Amino acid sequence: MYTAIILDDEEKGRNSLRKFVTEYCTDIEVIGVVASGEEALEIITKQRPRLLFFDIEIAQASSKYNTTFDLLPDLPKYDYEVIFVTAYEHYALRAIKSHAIGYILKPISIPDLVESVNATV
Repeated sequence: MYTAIILDDEEKGRNSLRKFVTEYCTDIEVIGVVASGEEALEIITKQRPRLLFFDIEIAQASSKYNTTFDLLPDLPKYDYEVIFVTAYEHYALRAIKSHAIGYILKPISIPDLVESVNATV
């Protein structure tokens, strides 16, 4: 069993992804669902999940993180994988350069989700 967190600034996105991961990726336990980079950083630092599902554009008025690319340098150093789940195609090259193992466009395709998760488990 692998642990995971979900970071998405939109409630609908968080809820949909959690439902899909729980239903279709049975080797994954979602241990946190958060709306901001600061919340994600706190859980990641304490829990060290193996898999990070990151929306890309996460800007909130009170947050220093506009995108998850801004968050990546602040993450603790340990063995984890990132799967980006986003509505935007234009971040794909940057995601590849960030060593993401998956890039899923919204609306979420279940086969794409399962394929990305299977790359880690």
